[in-house]
Amino acid sequence: MAFILTDENFETEVLKSDKLAVVDFWAEWCGACAAMGLVIGDLAKFRNIARCK
Repeated sequence: MAFILTDENFETEVLKSDKLAVVDFWAEWCGACAAMGLVIGDLAKFRNIARCK
C-alpha cells in the first residue's frame, strides 16, 4: 500500500527514512504514469522499500 505524501510529512517519510523511498509522481490523464504504476506497485512485496505517492 502506498503512503500519501504531504508537504508536512515529506522530510520525515522520504528524506529521513531508514528505508529506500520510491516516490511515484503521477497524473490521472498520463498513460505512461498508469503503466509505471503497475511496476511500482510490484515494489510492495519488498519490505525494505517505502512506496509513496
